Amino acid sequence: MTPRMTAHSSHWGAFTVEVAHGDVAAVHPLHDPDPSPLLRNLTGSLRHPSRIARPVVRRGWLERGPGPSSERGADAFVELDWDEALDLGAGELRRVVERHGNQAIFGGSYGWASAGLFHQSQRQLHRFLNLLGGFTASHNSYSIGASLVLLPHVVGSAGVVFRKATSWDVIARHTELLVAFGGVPLKTTTRSSPGSPRASASATPSPSGAASASGSRRCGPSCAGPCSRRASTPLPSRSSGPPARSRCRT
Repeated sequence: MTPRMTAHSSHWGAFTVEVAHGDVAAVHPLHDPDPSPLLRNLTGSLRHPSRIARPVVRRGWLERGPGPSSERGADAFVELDWDEALDLGAGELRRVVERHGNQAIFGGSYGWASAGLFHQSQRQLHRFLNLLGGFTASHNSYSIGASLVLLPHVVGSAGVVFRKATSWDVIARHTELLVAFGGVPLKTTTRSSPGSPRASASATPSPSGAASASGSRRCGPSCAGPCSRRASTPLPSRSSGPPARSRCRT
């Protein structure tokens, strides 16, 4: 069977995938001399055992309906077919709206599946709930939420600060002490919300704490960590293991 090639973009860069037998057979970064290692998790991910293949519902809710339960967190899950799951979801939304109003529905899904705006799961959920009559929304971001409110009173708007952060080569030359709130794990710095396929030059800290200039992924506006893989590093293969999850929020 000849693999089918499909172009795609994610938070970890643009790429093409080879699709064979209903799954991702290989991933090829597009025009990226420093591809994120997180892309390797896409291989085999569609059929991976860790994926939830069908809708599930807590057994206690299915048998006794909504309400407090001491089994929350330990209750078993029951698989359903899609028609039954959709009917249950629609009925529960209708019950909550009729009894408590639309303000009792929190539209809080946070989209990490797709780059861009239209296909982000949060926006799709909000469009759907608006058709239902509205919902309770959140403000700013749970991930960097406090900084969006605080930074304008200290150094300027958060958008300006994130877009014009001090480069790592300047930090390496002039900084004696770097204080990081939440740490700067390398795996969280290889993402970009628009799914940018390009890399840009910046300094890469070495294990000894020094830094050297190298090509590295351009982080999204909320990144605050080193983008540390060397330029032109080939994308390593992945044989097994669950898909990794990563967020650039440090």
